[in-house]
Amino acid sequence: MMKKFIPIANTSGAYFETTVKLPTPPAVAMRIVETITRGNFSSQELSDLISIDPALTVKVLSFANSPFYSLEEKVNSVHRAVDVLGMNVVINIALSFSIIDCVRSGGAEGFDYEDFWKRSVIRAVAATVAAKFLGQISDDVFIVALLTDVGKVLMCLVRPDDYLRVLREVRSTAVKDYDIERQLFSYDHQDIGSETLKLWGIPETIYQPIACHHKDVNSNGKYADLLSLIQIGDLVSEIYVAKANRESMESLCVLMKDRYNLNATEVYSLVDEAASDAAGILEIFEIPPSQLRPFSELLQEANEQLFRLNLTYDQLMQRFAEEKAKAEMLANELREANQRLSELVGTDGLTGLCNYRYFHRQLHNEMIRSQRYMHSVSLIMIDVDNFKQVNDNHGHFDGDVVLKAVAGIIWEESRRSDTVARYGGEEFVVILPETDLKGAASFAERVRQKIETHTVNINGVNIGVTVSLGVCVCDPKKCKPNHEDFIKAVDKALYHSKSNGKNRLSVASL
Repeated sequence: MMKKFIPIANTSGAYFETTVKLPTPPAVAMRIVETITRGNFSSQELSDLISIDPALTVKVLSFANSPFYSLEEKVNSVHRAVDVLGMNVVINIALSFSIIDCVRSGGAEGFDYEDFWKRSVIRAVAATVAAKFLGQISDDVFIVALLTDVGKVLMCLVRPDDYLRVLREVRSTAVKDYDIERQLFSYDHQDIGSETLKLWGIPETIYQPIACHHKDVNSNGKYADLLSLIQIGDLVSEIYVAKANRESMESLCVLMKDRYNLNATEVYSLVDEAASDAAGILEIFEIPPSQLRPFSELLQEANEQLFRLNLTYDQLMQRFAEEKAKAEMLANELREANQRLSELVGTDGLTGLCNYRYFHRQLHNEMIRSQRYMHSVSLIMIDVDNFKQVNDNHGHFDGDVVLKAVAGIIWEESRRSDTVARYGGEEFVVILPETDLKGAASFAERVRQKIETHTVNINGVNIGVTVSLGVCVCDPKKCKPNHEDFIKAVDKALYHSKSNGKNRLSVASL
């Protein structure tokens, strides 16, 4: 592992430096990158360079001789592979194997690396097959599709526990993973994936599309066709890895009809070809191949399962009677468990305050109540100043202790009717129902002063922090904004405080 400073894009589009531990690509990969960056190299020089690594040589030749390329004659050397497939294709094949080898594992134990890379390889194969099918052949399709989501692995390596939180949120909500990533990290896997590849010296034609693969394909200029192929690959991987056979195939058929005017039969043919090719490529990447069968077989199997589950009414009633007694016995326990779960879902694990999701739901409800009864509601956003220095100087454990202390002060100053939540990282928010600007500003100033004079003693060291605050009031008699506009306004006020010396409060209007 190698410690590097890499620029990561945050949600506002600005860049900041974050210290992360990044895996170092294998030496042969770095030499390949150095060679192509230098330029003016011969095919023999490239072949000799790849041939230094026997394992990589075997993989490149296996790839070249696979049905994926359907070459008429067997390729027996890297030099011959370069002659037949071209320099760029061989370079991208070699880099694909090398990059996967250095980020194949090593992060959170709960991250399924085998499933991740299986999805990635199937996506890459399907995108390449689609490119041939549509006459949009490009040397970079396979490697870009393969590494599209490599940022997820890197985020898991950098902050494994936090990334497991992302995975849990994705499973339990309908929110996209990149939106949750930005909430927790201030950047997403597009950013860290593309910036890391850029840092390693990977060509711009590879890392640049990765930086925008979740954006609207029609707004990405020269990369629009490539990103469209990646979308196709994603849907094919969903068919075979996520087991979302029918839904994903329906979505793929709609996309191919709208974008390329292909019928369902043509789409089925494309998917079957991709599945056939992917099985062999997975083995070369040393990933256990799934049973990648033609889609028609998957569909038939699904229909048979539905038939077996289609019990008669009498059978269902008999089972219902047998299970009813058990269900009644468990009902009370289930209600209690649901109550405990409801409390946990709305609570931040570190501070004990309300969490991000609960805050948004409560703000929405308070604004409805405000408009119904024509009472003002105030919102305060609080950010701990220079908190990164606390973590750097004292460690993350002590930083968490400081965050708990700040959360405790805010909670002590609040009323029972107020909602105090951890917004993310070192940011907190407070909803004050039936509170005008004067009351909100008074509360905010009390909190600021109390935190400023408070210190946390950890192992004989007094740690003190200050906070910057943004205040905004929604008066239903003057305006009727939605809760997103309300948050943007108070965030703008907080930004003003941070930009003008910190340890102060600023007021924004709607």
